Amino acid sequence: VATGVSVYTILAGAGSRSIDLSADGSILLTEEGDRVAFRRTSDGVIVNEITGTIGGDGTSDFYDRTLFSYDGSIIRRTPRALSGLDFPHVFVAPSAIPGGDGSTWAAAFDSVDAALSYLSSNNKVADIWLASGTYMPTSLTDPDDPRSATYVIPDGVRLVGGFGGTETHLSDRDPVANPTLLTQNPTSSRTLLSPVGKARLDGLTIVRGSNPPLATEEFRLVNSGRLTFRNCRIQTDADGFIGLDPDPNDSADITLKLTSIEIVVEPDAFCGKAGELLELRTPDVLCGTAFNPDCLSGVIDAAGAPVFSGTPEVRWIIDKLEVKSGTTLNLTNRPNFDFREVGDSVPECLYVRELIIESGAWINTGLLTVYYETLTQMGSVSNVPLLGFSLINVDMEC
Repeated sequence: VATGVSVYTILAGAGSRSIDLSADGSILLTEEGDRVAFRRTSDGVIVNEITGTIGGDGTSDFYDRTLFSYDGSIIRRTPRALSGLDFPHVFVAPSAIPGGDGSTWAAAFDSVDAALSYLSSNNKVADIWLASGTYMPTSLTDPDDPRSATYVIPDGVRLVGGFGGTETHLSDRDPVANPTLLTQNPTSSRTLLSPVGKARLDGLTIVRGSNPPLATEEFRLVNSGRLTFRNCRIQTDADGFIGLDPDPNDSADITLKLTSIEIVVEPDAFCGKAGELLELRTPDVLCGTAFNPDCLSGVIDAAGAPVFSGTPEVRWIIDKLEVKSGTTLNLTNRPNFDFREVGDSVPECLYVRELIIESGAWINTGLLTVYYETLTQMGSVSNVPLLGFSLINVDMEC
């Protein structure tokens, strides 16, 4: 290691990486639970080091995206929530003049493709701030494949929506007032997202594109990498197939985080199809274990409801699952999924905070149990027992 160079290293997790720690102290994106060390070395000798565990809620040693500063001798840390600072970012606006360098809103990139290309070619890790509008991939990853357009997201990059195009801080955005949509043109794209390593989407609405040219082809949201959804809405019509892990031969690792995760399934008026296959992969949700010791006691009462011991800490995977009238939702799992009951070797349950099944809608699933907090059921459910229980003031982060 060169004299005086500060090195950031992930000591545990998916792997080890290191980068120079610059004067402004901005660091790489990490995952909650990663054990990290921030070191300054001189002639290979550690002079200053801070170690701890990344935690997105601030309960762990470091906040998610904690900012570190280096004054030449001491490394200091400041939670972003307290510092008012933001992770390095570039700007994208659909109305931007082509040729911008993404450094400001006035010089924003005019497409997500341009921003991703810039970060990838310059080996940079940053957030991509997206102004309100609709975006779809146009850059082909295979010149010989006319439907290979996809968003190739570099490791550690986060796509953030909800901006009006004037904000100076992440906390200024409003995803409700400034809807930001990602979709695709089926004639040029079969897969919307292709993360390389870890990536995150925050404050976006993911909308399935119109029908593919061939009835046998499916809309793929993602089929590789590790992707985390925060504060997102996934909206799809019933095209017969949509999956967060559509290919069992690939290794997509999809995580739904925080409470603002809404999945809305609507009938497809264009082609008249009513079947929808939705496959989800999430982090472990284990109750009554060392991971979550105060959740369930493992006892079921006379009404079939779980009995809590201590403070309940069930963490909802999906904030809202809404199945529109005329739609059939086939909710499935796959081997190595992490929906699971206490003591089950095979994950077979799903946690949904608000479940809405409209009249004329169906849910078919082989999951043993769907847990919910509130249920509006006018339609039909087959092959699944629904177990509802009320939880107040619980940690909704999964």
